[in-house]
Amino acid sequence: MPRSPHAAPPGQPAFADVARLGDAVVFDGAYPPGHRFEPHTDGRPRISVVLRGAVKEEARGREEVASAASVVVKPADVRHRNAFGPEGARLVSVVLPEALWGDDLDDWRWHHAGPAGGAGLRFVRSLRQSPEAAEDDLWALLAAVTAEGDGPGPVAPWLLRAKEHMDDAPADAPSVAALAADADVHPVSLARAFRRAFGVAPTTYRRRLRVRRAADLLASSGAPAAQVALDAGFADQSHMCRDVRAELGLTPGQLRALPAA
Repeated sequence: MPRSPHAAPPGQPAFADVARLGDAVVFDGAYPPGHRFEPHTDGRPRISVVLRGAVKEEARGREEVASAASVVVKPADVRHRNAFGPEGARLVSVVLPEALWGDDLDDWRWHHAGPAGGAGLRFVRSLRQSPEAAEDDLWALLAAVTAEGDGPGPVAPWLLRAKEHMDDAPADAPSVAALAADADVHPVSLARAFRRAFGVAPTTYRRRLRVRRAADLLASSGAPAAQVALDAGFADQSHMCRDVRAELGLTPGQLRALPAA
């Protein structure tokens, strides 16, 4: 990437424009630990990719907690507030012209890992290697965030609890059978309801949680890859490498390098 965020006063975010792709502007933002933004609108539509750290965002009566490999689609007029984690965060954002902001991008939505997360990280890597060639990866990112469709509608309380059990322990998420026993439903019923509500099978969702945890540890710590694999819930390093590459299209080494520039 041509430039990292420039120096800023202590405790304040730092930003740098890094590329222009046609009428789209890409900038890199570094946010200090514990920084907050009170409710506001950005004024311009954007897609942001989290490279490191954690950010909590509240909008439209919902709350999302994002980390490395998370991507947000944010219309210009969505009112939101942010709180950054104890290690701060680094995000790369694409401010899009209105001409590219169609109906498919007209809702605030976070994507965590999965096709959109992988497309976002590959787009950032492409910017580093050749900004002139990154436009193709920007189109791939736009395609990925629109392909996943709308978020879930109303979800049964027992199914939300099952998802929360998985979210609370990404490295040791319960099996489908254990979740079904806790909810007093048949495992097949839980798997069917989970896919209908959240768009993926519970086993895929569990894998994505582990991949997100691995991406976060790779981006924010110097721990050896083998230790990252164990801390993220993988059986071993080769298992982590296989799942990370399948989920995000990057190797653990490539993930670790992204926020370093």
